[in-house]
This record gives sequence, structure tokens and C-alpha cells, in this order.
Amino acid sequence: MPYFDPLSLTTLFALSSFACGRPINDTLLEEYDYIIVGGGPSGLTVANRLSEEPNVTVLVLEAGPVDQDEEWMRVPFFIGNDPNPPADALSGHLDYDWNLGTEPQTYLDGKSRHYPLGRGLGGGSLVNGMLWNRGNVDDYNDWATLGNPGWSWDDMLPYFQKSERFSSDVSPKSAAQYGIGRDDSVHGTSGAVNVSFQQHFYTASANFYSGLGELGIPNAGDTNAGLTAGASFLPLSIDSSTKTRADARRSHYDPVASRDNLYISTGQFATRLNLEGVTQSDEERTVSASAVGQGSQPGLKLNSIIDSFLNNLNIFNLFPSQGLDDLFGLKTRSAPPRLPPQHEQRRSTSRLKRAPSPSPLPSSPLRITSVEHAATASSPRATTRARRAVILAAGAIHTPLLLQHSGIGDASFLASLNITPAIDLPGVGHNYQDHFMIATNAPFRSASYVAPKGYGADASADAANRAAFWANHSGAWTAGPPNGVAFPSLVGVAPEKAAGMAEAAGRQGEGMYLAEGVDDTVVKGWEAQKRLLAGALREANRSQFEILNDNAGHFTWSLMKPFSRGQVRVRSRDPFDVPAIDPRYGANPTDLSFFAEALRFNHRLLATRAMQQLQPDEQYPTADVVADDAKLTDLIKQAIFTEYHPTGTASMLPLGLGGVVDARLKVYGTQNLRIMDSSIMPMIPAAHLQACVYAVAEKAADLIKEDA
Repeated sequence: MPYFDPLSLTTLFALSSFACGRPINDTLLEEYDYIIVGGGPSGLTVANRLSEEPNVTVLVLEAGPVDQDEEWMRVPFFIGNDPNPPADALSGHLDYDWNLGTEPQTYLDGKSRHYPLGRGLGGGSLVNGMLWNRGNVDDYNDWATLGNPGWSWDDMLPYFQKSERFSSDVSPKSAAQYGIGRDDSVHGTSGAVNVSFQQHFYTASANFYSGLGELGIPNAGDTNAGLTAGASFLPLSIDSSTKTRADARRSHYDPVASRDNLYISTGQFATRLNLEGVTQSDEERTVSASAVGQGSQPGLKLNSIIDSFLNNLNIFNLFPSQGLDDLFGLKTRSAPPRLPPQHEQRRSTSRLKRAPSPSPLPSSPLRITSVEHAATASSPRATTRARRAVILAAGAIHTPLLLQHSGIGDASFLASLNITPAIDLPGVGHNYQDHFMIATNAPFRSASYVAPKGYGADASADAANRAAFWANHSGAWTAGPPNGVAFPSLVGVAPEKAAGMAEAAGRQGEGMYLAEGVDDTVVKGWEAQKRLLAGALREANRSQFEILNDNAGHFTWSLMKPFSRGQVRVRSRDPFDVPAIDPRYGANPTDLSFFAEALRFNHRLLATRAMQQLQPDEQYPTADVVADDAKLTDLIKQAIFTEYHPTGTASMLPLGLGGVVDARLKVYGTQNLRIMDSSIMPMIPAAHLQACVYAVAEKAADLIKEDA
């Protein structure tokens, strides 16, 4: 239930903003200058910037609800998980989660993975881990190298700075003890998103960093300066005064809610983009936009499929009632029968050729005239017109789905589903990348160390922590337990093997390990990426892994620069049907080799003098499994799950490399359709994505204004 703190300026400000501004879900106009699909970090950033011009009207369509200031959402300790979720919740935040799942992962153990995605006004920023970092300088230089002028690190840095209101309020004592670095020259202090360091620390973090140092992993200082291959505390999207989560709604909407030209409509799921001169084959009834009332909850047709996904995934052991299998994401069940995929995916050195496209890229770019949207699958469809542009900010899952439902994508695939092809862009939904991860378990047994306790383990401690947080914004609830992080390179983790692994990765045949039937342009795009990825493996300053330390003995390893590429596709003509999300984890076996080296390093890390002071009990994987290559590979295939960072499914690449948008974020073949979420990232950065997404959106807003 909501917990209203009488001293919480965030809550009071939010309520007063709604009261004096245009009501959310006010009656819609028939037409707007800009329609933005998606009210998460990218959508609300762009809405804020475009509505700065009072003569411009902006509409944001968000499928999810407005949050009710729930305590578990506002308090950083909970990391966006409800400790008492509804019985039918999979992820601990049912109302604010799409509760999706992947296709069975055939290159792992054949089971589906639960795939939580933020859903609500604020999107993923309502429920993410709040970690704030940007990645490596060369992550963005690689974007420019792939044919995107204006997207190098130097080009992006001003937008990273513009997006944040950075507060370096950590004490000198804590900075010295935990190696917290800061470089004020790379930070912004007047942006919309509050960013600060935590004020509550666990001493195990110092052991963690010392242990890494024993193995040659350096302190990275301020990782937001662009050199990330080392260990460092990360700042968080937390308000420095209230210590509450700084999400996109409270950062980009609440302060400007009084603008009469900014409209927000929640509970509205975009079902299709209407293109001028293109007639869709379906006969669904539409109503005028003005007939749309208050937002309501859209619902995907999950049916029995939802039963195949994981139960309430929680990697940081906040809720001790869960078993170890749940903690690691291993309690999966075989997926029930479902529709067969359009293209069989299996490891192969050969590729099936895509059928000739029935609809080439139009000779004259098409104009998006309106957006069709509805509250639920059974609700009437409304259509709202766009005068200037339609902007997609629905994320790397829903943006390619909306494109495909609108006839934009692989024309032969769309035609096979009776979707009228309008623009043949075979890259839509492909080049899917994610940071996938494995959680290890070695509980600390030292009697002298007090580990973080999960909510509900000690009622008196919970009461004390709650009182301290709301009374004076202090104590354990001001930060989540995972407050020690490292981003080592492959050279740092496996110095004797890195060069050989890089050489082998670079020698992979053209299109090897991609999905069957992908277009030649997508293959060429992957080949260009592969050259960059393989080269980076040799560099000691390029992060290949992330290690999250929860200070209780669980180290979670994530692969920052994966070689596997997946895809996202519609399953039918029904936009409310559950999508086919196939990350294809492990499709490129190089990724499994990376994880094997990570887990071997993890074993060495636990054996360091610094870590032995905590008396870790190495339970998963055990030492005998680490020493056995076959057992270790089998464990890896069972243990992999997602870090919830999908990217690349509408990549910013040249058309000849499978691109979907150009360097000005305009969809190829259109006059006025832009995309500005993580789907445009051609290669995933070695970072948590929210700072990257905010920066992309800030730059995107400037591009739109320049082209207006």
C-alpha cells in the first residue's frame, strides 16, 4: 500500500503538480503536433523538451498506470520489488510490469526465462536497480564507426551531462574506504534526473574491492568518465535530499505538469501506426480520440503461457522466504505448447536465404498520419492524428512490435501473418542484444560481519529502518544491498586466454550463429559489429563483464558485450497477443566460454585473503563444478537469465547493415517517424542502460527541434 511520508517533498510536489496542471487522462484532442508512444525515461524526456515550446502540442501514450507512491517503489532498498506481491505476480511488481517471458532457449536448457519490463508512467525507471553509469568511451566511438556521425563519446558527453543533476555528497572517509572516485568535469549539475551516491555502506564491499585488487583488477575511479574496466561504486538515480528513487515521472513530468500543451494518457496501448496511402487489411472499428476516457489497464493474452515463466525472480536475496533455486532463476518448467516459430533457429554455419521481398523501400518516404490505440484487447480502437511527427519510445521489445503491426519490417514475414507490408525493413526486431547474467552463491559465515537482512527477516529491524528512512532519510533503506560493482575486462579475468579467445571470435565465419533466414544486410551489420567486439577483447580497458556484489555472498556476473544476437517478433496480427521474444542466449558459443572464465575467476576471488576474512561458503557453483569443464558448461546453460537490458531491435545503422533508423533517428522510408529508446543502440554499452537512454533522448529532442 502507499506510504505517505509527511516530510517527503517528492510526494507533496508530485501531488501539487498534478493538482495545478492538466489532469492526466484529460479528454484528448483530435490532433497533436507530436505523439510519443511510451511514457518511460526516453518518452518523458522528449515530451518535456518538446513541450518547452508553448505553441507545440505533445501527447504521450503510456500503456501502464500512474504509480500511487508505493513504499516499495520509492525506497531504494527494495530495488523496485514489492516484498508482499499479489499471488499472481511473477516479478514482485505486477501492476508495473509487462510480465513477459522468452521463447524456450534452445542453446541453453530449452526453458523460457521470465522477462520483466517496466510498465507505467516512468517505465523501467520505476522498478530498475537505479545504477547510473555510461559505459566506455569506445562503446560510443563504435557507434560512430558503424556509420553514425554525431554519436561518438565526445558527441554524447554533453547529453550525459545535460540529463543529470549530480550530487557528489559522499563523505571523504567513505570515499577513501571504498575507493569512490569522482570527476566533476564529466558531470552535470542542472539536469532533470537527481543522481547521487548512497550514504549507507556494508564493509564487505571493501573486502570485495581488496580481493579484486589482489587479482589485478584496478580501481576505476569515476566510471562515468568513460574508462570503466575496473572496480568502483556507482552513483544511483536517487534524490540526494530525500534519498528516494528519482524516476522519469518525478524527474521529467512532475516539474512541468502545469504546461497546458502537454497531454498524458495512461492505460493506452498503441496498436498500430497509420501510414498515408497504405490500407491495412483488418476491419477493426475505431473511434475518435476525444471519445477516449480515463486510462485503464491493458492486458496481453498471456493465458497459460505465463505458467512457464519463473516465480518472482529476485537475485539480491531481499526476501529470504524464497528458495535458492528461485534466487538463481533456476526453478523453471518446460514451456507449454505454443505457436511454432516462423523460422527454425538452430546453430549452423549456413543460412537460409530470405524470400524475395514483395514490397521494396518506397521511392518516396511515407508519412505517419496517426496512431491507433486502445485500453484493452476488447476496447474500441481510437485514432489520434499527428501533425509533425510520431516518436516511438516504447522500448526494445514493444517498439519493433508496433513497427511490425504497422507493416514496417521484414515484408515476407509480415505477409505470412496477413499483415500488409508497407515498408520492407528486414532489420526490424533483429540485432537483439542483452546483458545476460549468472548469480553465484557463497554466503558469508563470519560472525563479526553483519550482512544485509531481507525484508521480513527481522520485524524490529524493519520498523527501525522504516522510521529512520522516513524521519530523517538515513539508514539501510537509503540504498540497495548491491552497492559494490566492478566492470573487468576479459584481459583482467583471463589474462592468459584473452588473446586466443579474441582471435577465435574474430575467425568465425560470415553470419555464423545468426538465426536462420536473416537478411543479408543484417548479416553484414553483424560482421561489422563482430570486428569491433573481437578487437575489444584484447584491450585491458574494455569491460567485458560486470560483477554485482550484494554484500551477503552473492556475486552476479553479467556479460557486457555479448556475441549472441536474438530477435523480437509479433506472433500474430493481434497487437495484444503475447510477443515472441527470443534473445537466443548462448547461440554464439563464445558467450558460454566467457561465462566459464568468469566463474573460474569468481572461484579465485573467493579464495583471496580479503574475501576469506568473510568466510564465504562456496555453494554455487561448487569448487568441483568449476574444475570440471563439462559440468561447468551444463551449469551455465541452466543458470543464465537476463539483466533486463534489451537493445538493438531497431538499430541505428546504415540501411545496408540492417539498419532501421538513420543517424538522426528517423525510420528509413518514412518522413516523420522517429525512434529514441534503447532499440536504436547498434551495440549495447558496457553499462546499466538508464543513463544511456536519458542521454539518447536528450540528443533526440535536439535533433527533432533542429528538423522542425
